[in-house]
Amino acid sequence: MLFSVFTLDNPDVTDKRKAVHGAHVAHLKNAKFFGVTITVGGPLVSDDGATSIGSLMVLETSDRTAAEKFNRADPFHQRRLGKGRGSAIRPQGIAKARQNHRSRQETVSAARAADSGRSPAIRCIAHPRPSPRSAC
Repeated sequence: MLFSVFTLDNPDVTDKRKAVHGAHVAHLKNAKFFGVTITVGGPLVSDDGATSIGSLMVLETSDRTAAEKFNRADPFHQRRLGKGRGSAIRPQGIAKARQNHRSRQETVSAARAADSGRSPAIRCIAHPRPSPRSAC
């Protein structure tokens, strides 16, 4: 199961964050010992693109308890860098992005046909009988 861990920092914790950053990274490297895989994660930054204002991680684990245990052991959590009750941990769904089903070979064929001035004869391999909503 996937869980998102979202934390906004308390104001003026930049120095605290820097002081425990090494321990935080070491903790992340030990995720497997908690039964957790970090799918994606990193700092949330302010509009200037540089100042950390929190963090977001998406964890893959068997249950919420493992995600909570991993988060409680994080030095950022232990030093109370987060606002209020700390981190929000929620089940996370993932939507698949729509993919273009045109293969590389079909793209090259179309480009060659365009260069030669004739119209390409391309059929969609992924959808042999394309629906009206098909990308092909």
